Amino acid sequence: MVTVTFDKSGDARCIMSSGHCGAAPSGQDIFCAGISTLICAIPPALKCRCTQYAAPGECIIRVDKPSESDIIILNAFERAIRAYASQFSRFVRVEDAPIFEKHIER
Repeated sequence: MVTVTFDKSGDARCIMSSGHCGAAPSGQDIFCAGISTLICAIPPALKCRCTQYAAPGECIIRVDKPSESDIIILNAFERAIRAYASQFSRFVRVEDAPIFEKHIER
């Protein structure tokens, strides 16, 4: 199962995705491909700079002091992921929780 965590504490916005949907072998899983596509679309769409970390099965995006247009993009992404999780709850879970600095600075 993929868990997507949203952290809106303070001035920063953080998103962390971890795990594998498990609907098919790695590289053939359309559920993971959908989430990955949405996540990969975030950084180039933002006006402000963001910090990214990516490894197999894990991705973290941190946006410090997002602009108004960045917040609109991040909110749209969150709504899309929540809808995805609602429809495919066997494969995707959403959490609202702090994403600690140790997760971001690797």
